[in-house]
Amino acid sequence: MMTAKVLLVDDDELNRFVGQELLESLGMESIVAGSGAEALDKLQSCRFDLVLMDISMQVMDGYETTRLIRAQIQFKCLPIIALTAHALVNERAKCLQVGMDDYLAKPFTLAELKQVIHKWTGVAFSV
Repeated sequence: MMTAKVLLVDDDELNRFVGQELLESLGMESIVAGSGAEALDKLQSCRFDLVLMDISMQVMDGYETTRLIRAQIQFKCLPIIALTAHALVNERAKCLQVGMDDYLAKPFTLAELKQVIHKWTGVAFSV
Protein backbone atom coordinates (compact mmCIF):
# COMPACT_ATOMS: atom_id res chain seq x y z
CA MET A 1 0.00 0.00 0.00
CA MET A 2 1.29 3.43 -0.93
CA THR A 3 1.64 5.96 1.87
CA ALA A 4 2.67 9.58 2.21
CA LYS A 5 4.79 11.49 4.68
CA VAL A 6 2.85 14.52 5.94
CA LEU A 7 4.07 17.56 7.84
CA LEU A 8 1.26 18.88 10.04
CA VAL A 9 1.87 22.49 11.11
CA ASP A 10 -0.39 23.89 13.86
CA ASP A 11 0.36 25.89 16.99
CA ASP A 12 -2.53 24.30 18.90
CA GLU A 13 -1.47 21.16 20.77
CA LEU A 14 -4.91 19.54 20.61
CA ASN A 15 -5.18 20.17 16.86
CA ARG A 16 -1.74 18.59 16.35
CA PHE A 17 -2.73 15.55 18.43
CA VAL A 18 -6.07 15.03 16.65
CA GLY A 19 -4.55 15.69 13.23
CA GLN A 20 -1.75 13.25 13.81
CA GLU A 21 -4.19 10.59 15.03
CA LEU A 22 -6.34 11.08 11.90
CA LEU A 23 -3.33 10.87 9.59
CA GLU A 24 -1.98 7.77 11.29
CA SER A 25 -5.44 6.12 11.16
CA LEU A 26 -5.17 6.55 7.38
CA GLY A 27 -1.75 4.90 7.33
CA MET A 28 0.13 8.14 6.75
CA GLU A 29 3.46 8.87 8.35
CA SER A 30 3.10 12.22 10.09
CA ILE A 31 5.47 14.67 11.71
CA VAL A 32 4.14 17.69 13.60
CA ALA A 33 5.47 21.22 13.90
CA GLY A 34 4.12 23.67 16.47
CA SER A 35 5.18 26.82 14.63
CA GLY A 36 6.17 28.17 11.25
CA ALA A 37 9.83 28.27 12.28
CA GLU A 38 9.69 24.64 13.41
CA ALA A 39 8.07 23.68 10.09
CA LEU A 40 10.90 25.35 8.16
CA ASP A 41 13.45 23.42 10.27
CA LYS A 42 11.70 20.09 9.72
CA LEU A 43 11.53 20.68 5.96
CA GLN A 44 15.32 21.07 5.89
CA SER A 45 15.93 17.75 7.65
CA CYS A 46 13.23 15.52 6.18
CA ARG A 47 11.45 14.88 2.87
CA PHE A 48 7.68 15.30 2.89
CA ASP A 49 4.99 14.51 0.33
CA LEU A 50 2.46 17.02 1.70
CA VAL A 51 2.18 19.87 4.20
CA LEU A 52 -1.01 20.62 6.14
CA MET A 53 -0.61 24.26 7.20
CA ASP A 54 -2.66 26.03 9.85
CA ILE A 55 -3.28 29.64 8.86
CA SER A 56 -3.81 31.25 12.27
CA MET A 57 -0.58 30.73 14.19
CA GLN A 58 1.18 33.07 16.61
CA VAL A 59 4.48 34.74 15.67
CA MET A 60 4.60 33.49 12.06
CA ASP A 61 1.24 32.65 10.49
CA GLY A 62 0.61 30.07 7.78
CA TYR A 63 0.76 32.69 5.02
CA GLU A 64 4.24 33.88 5.97
CA THR A 65 5.45 30.31 6.54
CA THR A 66 4.19 29.33 3.08
CA ARG A 67 5.91 32.35 1.46
CA LEU A 68 9.20 31.31 3.09
CA ILE A 69 8.76 27.68 1.99
CA ARG A 70 7.96 28.72 -1.59
CA ALA A 71 11.03 31.00 -1.68
CA GLN A 72 13.18 27.84 -1.60
CA ILE A 73 13.47 26.24 -5.02
CA GLN A 74 13.40 22.65 -3.71
CA PHE A 75 9.89 23.26 -2.31
CA LYS A 76 8.29 24.88 -5.39
CA CYS A 77 6.22 21.74 -6.08
CA LEU A 78 5.60 20.56 -2.49
CA PRO A 79 1.82 20.47 -1.98
CA ILE A 80 0.77 22.81 0.85
CA ILE A 81 -2.82 22.56 2.07
CA ALA A 82 -4.28 25.36 4.17
CA LEU A 83 -6.14 24.43 7.34
CA THR A 84 -8.36 27.20 8.62
CA ALA A 85 -11.52 27.80 10.58
CA HIS A 86 -12.22 30.80 8.32
CA ALA A 87 -14.44 29.30 5.62
CA LEU A 88 -14.72 32.52 3.64
CA VAL A 89 -14.40 32.80 -0.14
CA ASN A 90 -11.70 35.48 0.07
CA GLU A 91 -9.75 33.33 2.56
CA ARG A 92 -9.42 30.55 -0.02
CA ALA A 93 -8.24 33.05 -2.64
CA LYS A 94 -5.65 34.47 -0.23
CA CYS A 95 -4.34 30.96 0.53
CA LEU A 96 -3.90 30.22 -3.17
CA GLN A 97 -2.35 33.64 -3.79
CA VAL A 98 0.48 33.07 -1.27
CA GLY A 99 1.33 29.72 -2.84
CA MET A 100 -0.82 27.14 -1.10
CA ASP A 101 -2.27 24.47 -3.36
CA ASP A 102 -5.57 23.71 -1.67
CA TYR A 103 -7.72 24.48 1.33
CA LEU A 104 -9.50 22.51 4.07
CA ALA A 105 -11.93 24.34 6.34
CA LYS A 106 -11.91 23.23 10.00
CA PRO A 107 -13.57 21.18 11.17
CA PHE A 108 -13.07 18.85 8.23
CA THR A 109 -14.30 15.30 7.83
CA LEU A 110 -12.15 12.20 7.42
CA ALA A 111 -13.56 11.89 3.89
CA GLU A 112 -12.41 15.45 3.06
CA LEU A 113 -8.95 14.72 4.45
CA LYS A 114 -8.71 11.52 2.40
CA GLN A 115 -9.81 13.38 -0.71
CA VAL A 116 -7.19 16.13 -0.38
CA ILE A 117 -4.40 13.64 0.41
CA HIS A 118 -5.36 11.54 -2.62
CA LYS A 119 -5.62 14.59 -4.88
CA TRP A 120 -2.12 15.83 -4.04
CA THR A 121 -0.16 12.61 -3.39
CA GLY A 122 -1.98 9.93 -5.38
CA VAL A 123 -2.40 7.77 -2.27
CA ALA A 124 -5.58 5.72 -2.60
CA PHE A 125 -7.67 4.70 0.38
CA SER A 126 -9.82 1.59 0.70
CA VAL A 127 -13.48 2.38 1.32
